[in-house]
Amino acid sequence: MILLINPPLLNRDWGHKYAEHPPPMGLLLLASNLAAAGRQVTILDANLRPGHLEEVRQAVRGADLVGFTVMTTQIPGALKIAELVRSEAPGALVVWGGIHPTLFPEQTVASPLVDVVAVGESDRTILELAAAAAANPRPNLDGIKGIVFKRGGKVIRTAPRESPTALDSLPEPRLDLLEFEAYVHCMLLPGRMFYVHTGFGCPHRCAFCIDWVLYRGRFRNKSAARIHREIDTLVREKDISHIWIQDENFFANQRLVREFLDEYESRGASFTWQANVRADYFRLNYLNGEFLRRLRSAGCVSLWVGAESGNDRLLKYLKKDITVAAIENAARLAAAAGIDMFFAFMQALPVETKEETVETLRFMYKLSRISRSTRFAGPQIYRPYPGSELFEECCKLGLVCPDSLEAWGRYLEELQVSYVNPKHMPWIADPGFAAAVPFWAIVLLKDLRQVPLRRLPGYLVLKAIARLRLLFNFWSYPLEYRLYDRLRKILKLPVLS
Repeated sequence: MILLINPPLLNRDWGHKYAEHPPPMGLLLLASNLAAAGRQVTILDANLRPGHLEEVRQAVRGADLVGFTVMTTQIPGALKIAELVRSEAPGALVVWGGIHPTLFPEQTVASPLVDVVAVGESDRTILELAAAAAANPRPNLDGIKGIVFKRGGKVIRTAPRESPTALDSLPEPRLDLLEFEAYVHCMLLPGRMFYVHTGFGCPHRCAFCIDWVLYRGRFRNKSAARIHREIDTLVREKDISHIWIQDENFFANQRLVREFLDEYESRGASFTWQANVRADYFRLNYLNGEFLRRLRSAGCVSLWVGAESGNDRLLKYLKKDITVAAIENAARLAAAAGIDMFFAFMQALPVETKEETVETLRFMYKLSRISRSTRFAGPQIYRPYPGSELFEECCKLGLVCPDSLEAWGRYLEELQVSYVNPKHMPWIADPGFAAAVPFWAIVLLKDLRQVPLRRLPGYLVLKAIARLRLLFNFWSYPLEYRLYDRLRKILKLPVLS
């Protein structure tokens, strides 16, 4: 039996209304592949509810292989679960995969709680590991490509996989392996929303992103026909009406997008959908006014853009290869086509000045005036993703860069804020200002039509203060933020959103 675990995110807020999260699509791919090969497999998502350790205790008994998918912010929870697995199923082969182990395989496998690291995409690797573990409690792993493991205290890295699997050749997702209804959300539109993953990789070189490190500009997708078959199953069997395409950059493949629209129209589909897109794709030979109107008529209701900054110098520093003008152009073209936009911004970059952060706030306010339906994330404090180009620069500037899996766990437990704490980022000259910026952005940009009546007076006061700060460019003494933050902690209120 095989148990695949999605560990809890750091400081998981179980009670917050936005505690909903997407299903572990990577584990679902692996589990579907294992099930198609005749293996008994269970997915356990420790993010669904508290009390997951007892669930693991029950599920792990009799397992030949226990697999973990791990991002950096999941390390503390993953270590706790791995300790339990060692005690309850000492004979099980413990395999860690996902982003963090792929970026730091030798460091990860050095932990006594990890037997094997599966590097990169592991659809074939997991089949071979499962077969080896089922045949022998102490399997010979030398012939399995794409892994790092230990033998006699020595770390061994096998040859990499020569080429990735064609995505259309993989089994369609086995939705019955998920607690499906736990992932059906209604956050954005009336109706039932679920997630689809159509491809891997991204052709762009953003310095803060680990996609460039993992894929080096390569990307590939399922075919449009395959994507629609998966969506048809969700619509027909699960009553899903809205699809969130989870790819990092769905629009990178122009031919796929056009074929996706052709399929939508020829099938007479009626589901709505949203996806990530880059601002520089809004141009005459791609996402022009006519094409955007076609997108809207083919169900696209929302596009998400990683805008990152309202300052061209910082965009160049981030290697975004876009401009502030391109972001504004995207907002105007989408608004004219009736497509809602969601822009994500960051701040507190290693070279960023306070004036540039304010420039981003002003730009966000400008975008909000283009369409009242525009939504924003941030400007969030920049999170250095381990393994990325900017992460290495941050380490040189004094960021704590742990040298073992257990050290990562201790460091993250100390932070308790999902690896973002301005006090631990030496390049931030004014941590109080950086912490207050997302608060000011929320109250400044909040559509008051969405605010419950009982909270409206408070929002009106905060919005007036934020507008005065913007008008007079006065950002010292953030007393309203400090008062809010203290009350939130005393009353245990959710973070303002």
